[in-house]
Amino acid sequence: MKARLLPDRANFELIGRHAHQVHCVSSLADLIRFYRGLMERKSGAYADHYEETWSELERVRRELLGSEQSKSGRGHASAR
Repeated sequence: MKARLLPDRANFELIGRHAHQVHCVSSLADLIRFYRGLMERKSGAYADHYEETWSELERVRRELLGSEQSKSGRGHASAR
């Protein structure tokens, strides 16, 4: 699946071959944990199946964190 942060930045979507889901960003951490758990089942036997979705969710998380840091001024060197 692919994940995309929606323009409202309050929601994101998961888009797959046979599925389209919209979730609130407040559920992002739970979904990341869920897919991580699926990847780790049976000593990682299912990792290949779920890794793309997990990676996409992590990318959306980083995108959100980056935008929050930009708003607060963190993560940028101050000009002197």
